[in-house]
Amino acid sequence: MKKKLIGVAICIALLVLNSCNRKEMPFYNSTAFAIYPNRVEQGEYMATAMSPNRIISDYKSPAAGIDPIIQFKFSINGRDNELPFGVNHQANIYPVGDDPVVIEVIFGETCP
Repeated sequence: MKKKLIGVAICIALLVLNSCNRKEMPFYNSTAFAIYPNRVEQGEYMATAMSPNRIISDYKSPAAGIDPIIQFKFSINGRDNELPFGVNHQANIYPVGDDPVVIEVIFGETCP
């Protein structure tokens, strides 16, 4: 009886230890990317699920070097009739936290 109980205890211990190591085994693995229980790895980049609502990633977009100035012009009836040709409104929009970004623009006037 003791030998049987020891054998069952060893099997349970092995199952528990094996399940603890599952985070390091991918669900899916290919030459392009690997999917783990809590993250996705693609080349040198990794995205990790911190909670059901939060994901962090170390990916840097190649477009990050693009000028963040937004140029725009208002239009009435689809025509370029607000400002002269080549004269546009410009805005640099940098949100702070979760606050919305509001810019003030007056139709027909250039931004200072």
